[in-house]
Amino acid sequence: MWLSLLLACGTKPPAGVPSGALPIVVSRDALRVDGEALGAAHQLIDEPALDLHPPLVDRLRTLAAAGPVWVQVSADTPWFALRKVVNSAARAEAGPVHVSVAGEDRAYPLVPPPTYGLSGSCPTGPLEVHGAQPLVTLSLQQGLEESWVVADVQLLPVVAQGGTPRPVDGLPRRCLQAPDCAALYPLNSPERAACGAPAGARSRLSMGGTTGCLLPLARRGEGAARWRAELPALIATLGWSELPLLMVIPEALMPADRLTAVLGGFVDAGRDVPAVGTALLIEGNDGAPTCDAQVRDAAALSVATARWVGSLGVPAP
Repeated sequence: MWLSLLLACGTKPPAGVPSGALPIVVSRDALRVDGEALGAAHQLIDEPALDLHPPLVDRLRTLAAAGPVWVQVSADTPWFALRKVVNSAARAEAGPVHVSVAGEDRAYPLVPPPTYGLSGSCPTGPLEVHGAQPLVTLSLQQGLEESWVVADVQLLPVVAQGGTPRPVDGLPRRCLQAPDCAALYPLNSPERAACGAPAGARSRLSMGGTTGCLLPLARRGEGAARWRAELPALIATLGWSELPLLMVIPEALMPADRLTAVLGGFVDAGRDVPAVGTALLIEGNDGAPTCDAQVRDAAALSVATARWVGSLGVPAP
């Protein structure tokens, strides 16, 4: 109903909002669902560690079960408050959820996290390694006066455990056969050389651009427009355009406009919006990055991956 009224009044929702989506508006003074107040906005701010806002769950169950939801928040809304709205929609079986910041031109879908296997054993013996898949996590971190983004990659072995080869996390080395580098990588390629000489291989690596940092610091009171502007070129440089295992994880106090700046950068780069992890991360980071990322382009990531694959044939120290 409220979305129809907005359109009738000439106020269009931003691009990306599906037709018929139920609007939830979180402003500085109120939480509104389909145009009707559902209490003060501070109720979402109270008790940051709570996963849900029960009154919202109850309201959504009567209005939007199994239907799309559009959540609009102010730029400074912290992630933990937005997360309560998202989790409440999921509990009410409403969705998919699209999120926008007031005054911005686009809403972004909050998609499920990427899937991969989890296993800690190999009852039938060691598994053939078909390569490795990078799992990239963009951590949106907050300091006293600044915000920043840190990218880390975890390499997952690709094995055929119970069917088609897929990346699997948690397997001990004894469950992995020594790979055949000649079968995995072309002759005379940097990857073949790295696979055959795996000294110094790492399963976890930091990623950044040519400066060693991923994105510039965003100071308190400033927007994160530079993040969105710089991300498309960075995504191409780092080879993230087609990377299937990539997700964004904001810390609890991260303002919403920082999150949408990152999601917008991926849209501007022409790739799908990455998943946003809904685990609640209370600030405990190591401070602003020191611009010493180990991997700074797609070629380096490919070689580092091959080197780690080759190390799987070497006993762990």
